[in-house]
Amino acid sequence: MKTSSFARLAIGVSTLLLAAYALTVSAAGGYHLVKKVPLAVAPGGGEYFDYLLVDPDTRRVYVSHGTEVVILNADDYSLVTTISDPRFKRIHGVALVKPLNKGFISDGEAQSAFVFDLKTLKVTGEVKTNQPDTDSIIYDPASKYIFTFNGSSHNSTVIDPAKETVVKNIDLIGAVEFPAVDGKGMIYDNNEDKNDVVAIDTKTLEIKNRWPVAPEGQAVALAMDVKNRRLFSAGPQAAIHGDDGCGQGKRHPVVPDNRWRGRYPV
Repeated sequence: MKTSSFARLAIGVSTLLLAAYALTVSAAGGYHLVKKVPLAVAPGGGEYFDYLLVDPDTRRVYVSHGTEVVILNADDYSLVTTISDPRFKRIHGVALVKPLNKGFISDGEAQSAFVFDLKTLKVTGEVKTNQPDTDSIIYDPASKYIFTFNGSSHNSTVIDPAKETVVKNIDLIGAVEFPAVDGKGMIYDNNEDKNDVVAIDTKTLEIKNRWPVAPEGQAVALAMDVKNRRLFSAGPQAAIHGDDGCGQGKRHPVVPDNRWRGRYPV
């Protein structure tokens, strides 16, 4: 994700609090600040935050933090451990492949996806993407592949997590951002340059469709309600949502709210 250091810090801290809180808040309680979780300065001194991952099974929150991954207990916010390695340069995200007992860490400056053991939480390998700005990362259970989305490289690197090798680079034509997976063979990704959402078939590893998301402006954040087949795409100007049951990209009426200006079925 490309943004200023201050913005990254704000995004990282606020998202961490929301992610941890989402695991504890009651349906009727409403949202409010529960706790601020201070983190020690990352090795090398560069303060940088990007994507978070919450693992509900182990009650862990994985925080990308400069040259390390900080793992917190989701219930009491205590430090579980940190994952670090001399090869780490700028960590972006984490994806878990539980059937293989592996985790993958994307590093934009190292142009790599680092592998770690989910039990020991130690780095065990490295898969070179050789793509500048290896950014967000996600696991697709349908294809059993890892996908990194490489911002300034305008593509996605497909990795076989069992063999720890690159399968293919998919050209996405524009700066890609955060993805969402449906678990049935589709991955969706925001494209910041094109201001659209791209739909990728994880079986053929080809682009299946693209849908504009104006008036978002530089689509960045993306989440999916898998049960109801709805995508939530957001940018600095607006947020869009819709369902992909038919995959036809029909628009819903605009929502009358300054923060949520459109709804979009993909």
